[in-house]
Parts: sequence; C-alpha cells; structure tokens
Amino acid sequence: MLRDVLRTGAVQAFELAVGLLTLILSARLLGPEGRGLLGVTVVWAGLFAAFGSLSLDAVVANRAAHARGEDWFRRLFRAIGRLYLLLLALTLAAALLLFAVAREPVFGDLPGYLLASGLALVPLMLWARYQQALLLALGKLALRNRAIVISNLAALAGLVVFVWLLDWSVPGALLAQGLASLAAAGIGLLVLLRAAAGPTGDRDSLLGLARDGAKVHASAVGHYIYGSIDVVTLNSVVGATAVGWYQLALRLISVGLALPSAVATVFRARMAGVAPRESWRRQRGAVALTLVTTLAGGAVAWLLAPWIIPLLAGEAFRPSVDLFRALLPILFGRSLELLLVPQIFARGYFLVGSAVALALAAISAGLFLWLIPAEGLDGAVTGGLLAFALLPALVYLGWIWWFERDLRR
Repeated sequence: MLRDVLRTGAVQAFELAVGLLTLILSARLLGPEGRGLLGVTVVWAGLFAAFGSLSLDAVVANRAAHARGEDWFRRLFRAIGRLYLLLLALTLAAALLLFAVAREPVFGDLPGYLLASGLALVPLMLWARYQQALLLALGKLALRNRAIVISNLAALAGLVVFVWLLDWSVPGALLAQGLASLAAAGIGLLVLLRAAAGPTGDRDSLLGLARDGAKVHASAVGHYIYGSIDVVTLNSVVGATAVGWYQLALRLISVGLALPSAVATVFRARMAGVAPRESWRRQRGAVALTLVTTLAGGAVAWLLAPWIIPLLAGEAFRPSVDLFRALLPILFGRSLELLLVPQIFARGYFLVGSAVALALAAISAGLFLWLIPAEGLDGAVTGGLLAFALLPALVYLGWIWWFERDLRR
C-alpha cells in the first residue's frame, strides 16, 4: 500500500503544482470578477452533471468490492454505457427547460453564452465521474494517474493559449476546462473498451444499477449542493468579485487535500474483493497519519498566507488572505470525508449515507441562505465553518466510532 500511496501522492503533488499554477494564471488574467464568473459557471455545470449521474460511480465501487465471475466488468461497463446515454439526454433536456422557464430567478445575471459554455461541459463531466470509478474497479490506478497528469497539462496549455495569448477571457478558460476533460476521457476509454470486449453471460440489470444508484444519489446530489450553494448565493447577493475572493480562498484550502485524496484513491483501488471490515483494519492507521500530516501543513499555510496569496494572485486578491485563514478548519472535515467515503460505500451503506448527505445539504443551504444575505462575505465564512468544518467533523467521527465498534465484534 505504501508504494501505491507514494506513487499516487506524486501524481497528486504534480496535480497540485499544475492546479496551483492554473489558479494563479486565471486569477491574474481574469481578475476577481472574471474568476468569480468562471467559478459560478463551472459550479452550475457540475451541478447538472451531479444531478444527471444517478451516482453510478458509487455503485461501480460497490460492484467491484463484490465482484463475481470472469465477465463481471463486461456486463457492468455495457450497462453503465447505456445508462450514460439515457441520463445525459435527460440532463440536457432538463437544463434547457430550466433555462427557458426560469432563467432570471435561477441563474441571475450570469450571461447566456457562459451558461451555454457550461452546458457543453456536462457530457464530459458526467462521463468523467464514471470513467475514474471504472478504471479503479479494474485496478488501473497507474492509468488513472496518467490521465490526471495529462489532463492537468492540457488545462494549463489551454489557459495559456486561449486566455493569455488569444485573450478570450472567461469563455477561453471554459474551453481550457473542456480540453482537459476531453484529454482525460480519451486516455482511459480505449483500455475500458478493450476490457469490456468479448461475450458475456447475463446482462447487468439496468434497473438494478439504477435502483442502487438512486439509493446513494441523494447523497451525491446533496454533497454537490452542500459544496455549491454558498457560491451561487454569494454571487446573487454580493456579486462576482466577492465570489472571486471567496473561491480563491477555498481553492487554496483544497490544495491541502492532495494527500487525503491520494490516500483515499489508493483505498478504493485496493478494496476489490476484500471484506470491508478487513480493509478498515488495514486503513485505520493510514487515516490517522494522513490527518496529522494534513493539519500540520495547514498550520504552515496559515503563517505564510499574508505573503504567499498576494504574491501569487496579485494585490487585487488580498481580501482572500483573511478568508483563507478563517476557513482553514475546513481541512479537517473535508479530509475525514475523503478518507472515509470509500469505506462507507464499500459496506453498501447507501441509504444511510444519502440521509446524512441530505441532512448536511439542507442544513448548509439554510445556513448560507440565511447568513449571506444578512452579512455578505462574513456570513459566507460563518456558514462555511459550520457547514464544511464542524458538521462534517461530527458526522465522520461518528462513522469512525461505528467502524471501530464493528471491528471489535
């Protein structure tokens, strides 16, 4: 496991470096307002992809953990492919209908051409959710890591060409995002098609996959609402410039999640065919060590923030310094979530996970809809600490207690 963690960690470090460079370039080239418009557009695209996915990526992880027979992957891949086409058509139709009947109340002042650009990203974002899960189900961790490296390079190259050289502003940044998603999909798809080639026995039931996906779908949608309602509300109340400051702080905090994300990816890749209780016995020490290392890095970032953030993003983003420092406790809650979700889904706790995610989403939505109109950016910080730090920490510490109790039985 240590070797896989180190390799995946190296990829995460590379992704972190390129992502940070991309963030710096987009902040300097677009400014706070342009950066805010880009963030809101990507949030809407991701929200449509999350709604339309039916959370089949989580079902893939569960099917891999209980794989039986030689042709299980062929049956699973073909069923996922058919459902992808159906769900994509329904998602785009729903998005266009929402735009037609409720553009102003739902999307606010976001320009129509940016909404159209965001919708163009949905097919790639939707398939990306499935492809990563399918690659991990096959044990193709190295290929998944290679796809991440190439897609990040494509995003950086697209930003340089479309925004810096051609000066296409926010649409150019969205085009760079699409180029990165296309590169990631092209790398792993051929391997998946080869693995799925050949005869199969009985087909995987589309209804069974959809039913299992529906059990956990509320969790995934709730999670995305949970992580996006702040941006949407802040944009409608305060404006795109405030969104730019706020999102920069959150993006920099997400940099600190590189190690937990790498460890969680290795967990998922090594859980196929292993009983969840036994996999937790192997993972618990790695979870503790990862948390300690991540929090130590967060302490260093708090000290360096007043010098680093203006140096990287420019003086226009100095308000992000105080936001970044105030929101740093989010590292603990998000790290716990990343590290424990593979174990939760491998155990098949779909309905419980969905109920927890819906509760978190409802509470966070209520907090942001109440605090941001009343206090603006300060309300977003208060809501963020409650919704992204305190509540997840309590929930996932409860999951650890449950796993330990199960282990002692």
